[in-house]
Amino acid sequence: ITPQRGTLTTTAFPVRALARDRSGIQAMFVSINGTKKKRANAAAIAYTVRKLKQGTVTVTAYDALGNAKHAVLTIVRGRVVGVRYM
Repeated sequence: ITPQRGTLTTTAFPVRALARDRSGIQAMFVSINGTKKKRANAAAIAYTVRKLKQGTVTVTAYDALGNAKHAVLTIVRGRVVGVRYM
């Protein structure tokens, strides 16, 4: 997932992610502070966030069996301070 830790988010910034699984990827979603913003029926997704001073950007990928994995960007004071994969 991009952007990486340390990236400024006080202006528009792109979020990009790729996913892979042996069973295939059914769908990917980008959510901001828990609200779904974009869906892709593919193993890649891109979304431009206008700006975000505080909160989370989550990319969720679902495989063909319905299992989900998440990548979460944590943003504090207009900067990415953490990236977690769950």
